[in-house]
Amino acid sequence: YSATLRGQHYSFPDLRDLLAKANEEKSGDSLAGIAATSHSQRAAAKTALTDVSLAAFLDADAGDGLVVGMLVRVPAVLVHVAGLDQVQRLARRLHSKPLHAVYSSHLARAVQTATPLAEQRGLRVGVHTDLEEVRLGDWGHGEFRRRAAARDPEWVAWSHTGRWDGIPGGEGDHAFRTRVAGVVEHLAAQHRGQSIAVVCHGGTINAFLAHVLGIHRTMVLTVENTSITTVRIGGHGPTVVTANDCHHLYDPVIGDT
Repeated sequence: YSATLRGQHYSFPDLRDLLAKANEEKSGDSLAGIAATSHSQRAAAKTALTDVSLAAFLDADAGDGLVVGMLVRVPAVLVHVAGLDQVQRLARRLHSKPLHAVYSSHLARAVQTATPLAEQRGLRVGVHTDLEEVRLGDWGHGEFRRRAAARDPEWVAWSHTGRWDGIPGGEGDHAFRTRVAGVVEHLAAQHRGQSIAVVCHGGTINAFLAHVLGIHRTMVLTVENTSITTVRIGGHGPTVVTANDCHHLYDPVIGDT
């Protein structure tokens, strides 16, 4: 596991070390010699952890003795305090909404967001790898964020296109849209006449909406953390009902008050 921040490369030999380094400062961790040695190392560990999949936690549970509870609930590590508050607000808002199934990408932060929605209804989260963000090829593993932060000229030129084409080794825009739409449409076919929640990521939501609306640019919508985008899929095709509804966080027209 690794991440690069401000030109400094950090690596972590295994998941146990990554979790320890990403955790907030605790005297017990420091005494045990497992805590991060600097704020930068802790920030790098948190960055690397956002890309860890649920499968990695399952594998670690088999080999490293990590407790099963960490698979879906690692609030001090996977989601910071503000993120936990957003997840709780989402769960409260949707408490009375009938949901027949809850699905998520395999990334741990998505599973963590989906779990309260499922638990409220006695459901289990269905995990689909193909709901993950675009596959970035040579710009993966923190390279995309590094280029964005540095305003790398190649990144800046790419960002003006509004599409996921042109990234070396990346899957490309059409493949991304097709992958995401395939999962959502398959789930919709399984749940005709029902309501389901699909917890995924901003790029994934944009890709599906671009597919539904048939527009050229994929990056067209601001997608807040835990915002709700509603699509009704019927016999005449999909209809977008809401997009980036975040009233459980703030009023997007008025702003924070």
